[in-house]
Amino acid sequence: MLGQRGPPLSALDDLVVKALDLQADKTVLASRASEWSHERNRFINDCTGDVPTIVILQPFNEIEQQKLFSLNAPKRSAGRSNVQC
Repeated sequence: MLGQRGPPLSALDDLVVKALDLQADKTVLASRASEWSHERNRFINDCTGDVPTIVILQPFNEIEQQKLFSLNAPKRSAGRSNVQC
């Protein structure tokens, strides 16, 4: 088991270890950017030999939000296209 050696792990590192212990073909972890670091990438690489793929999501702009909402809730979005928040 990976988590039984070395210094105590952070909660996120502990989650990474548990995910690695499952030995799944793919693992997807979501985290706030402030919780992720280059050291965590190195930790995953050291444990697996693989370089993790990092994806940074960008927030939708207002037009994209309106389009998404109208496609997923067309009845609720009727007549709201000019509503300012």
